[in-house]
Amino acid sequence: MTSLNTVGWTPSPNGKGTLDIFFTNLLRLFVCVWTVLHHNLQAPPEMLTLFAVMKWNAANISVKEMRALGTKREWTRVHAFYANAGGFALQTPDSPSFPINATSIHYLCSHKRIEVPNITRDNIWDRSKADHFAKRLAFLQASWTLLQIVARRSQQLIITPLEVFTAAFIVLYLATAFFWASKPQNVAEPTVNTVDWTVADLLLAAGDAARDLYVDTPLDFVEKPVWDG
Repeated sequence: MTSLNTVGWTPSPNGKGTLDIFFTNLLRLFVCVWTVLHHNLQAPPEMLTLFAVMKWNAANISVKEMRALGTKREWTRVHAFYANAGGFALQTPDSPSFPINATSIHYLCSHKRIEVPNITRDNIWDRSKADHFAKRLAFLQASWTLLQIVARRSQQLIITPLEVFTAAFIVLYLATAFFWASKPQNVAEPTVNTVDWTVADLLLAAGDAARDLYVDTPLDFVEKPVWDG
């Protein structure tokens, strides 16, 4: 008769097989890329982390400028991100609707052309189709993988080039995710603001500042020449 021995808690071995390293790191990279992308309605190519920082800074500036107008309506970093992602559009009698970013909204509000859009932060998040569960899962997996790699390195264990690449990517992913934490994701339709004045009225009132032909929108003379994709 064979005797059975009871085995208690057994820690995982320090070593990793080739397939463990390969599939674990590829899975982390895929989940990070899938959840970190925040495409605008029409987005040009991006350098993710750099542009995330630029947009985060632009959103903060927008919040300060809008609050300086003394408006009682809510305008947060989420609103600014939403605007700069093409979330707001303007509809005039003489023109098809066109997107207005945070800078344009500030200009129109300061010149009494429109009021601050009456939409709350919660309403914007409701329009966003961000998968918060997937984001949290990606964050936890990425953080755990990074901690494992750092711990293995501190114990003088061998780290493969794939793991080094994954660690570098995770650092950039975490930075990008931080700066885009307030940005709505995958918004399908913009919030349209309908007005009764015409684009011609707007350009005429702007004078010499709007004398050049516009390329993207009638408010090209207001918007800063930076990518907001």
